[in-house]
Amino acid sequence: MFKWTSCIPTLLFTSALAGCASMGGKPIYTLPEGSSIKLNQEITARSGKRVFMQDGQALSRSDVTITNPYCLFSLDYVNQDTRDVVSIKPDTFTVTKAYRQRDYVLADGVQYAGRAGSDRTLSTVMEISSENQPEVTQLICSRWGMISDDGWVTITEMQTTLSGLVEIVSAE
Repeated sequence: MFKWTSCIPTLLFTSALAGCASMGGKPIYTLPEGSSIKLNQEITARSGKRVFMQDGQALSRSDVTITNPYCLFSLDYVNQDTRDVVSIKPDTFTVTKAYRQRDYVLADGVQYAGRAGSDRTLSTVMEISSENQPEVTQLICSRWGMISDDGWVTITEMQTTLSGLVEIVSAE
């Protein structure tokens, strides 16, 4: 005789695996290695080693609304003057590693130690590479919030904030 109760854990486990493969409509926060980040047009900013983007346009750091999702390209230039204009040419970058990180905000030189109510930045960091522009090392997408917030930026939000400038193509 067939017993449903003995199948429930197996069905739930199988459903969970199927859900993981397709993400079953759940938010995705990081890209798998081998995914592509395609910059469609040259972007320039006068911000040293970072080029900020929000709402489909390149911005200076002071023009970014930090409570909304924003992204930035991080560059690794040796001996670059932080006042220099930074440009990134259209290119396709490969994601070599992706992870999420939480950074606590500094206020008057004092770093909050993660106590309830502290300010923080929730970021998804994608380490990227390109043979044409090896100095472009990361695409970081973030949002500021309170420590009690669950404000990780999803891939869908990244695509929206980068719309027109950057295409994200998952390897899966």
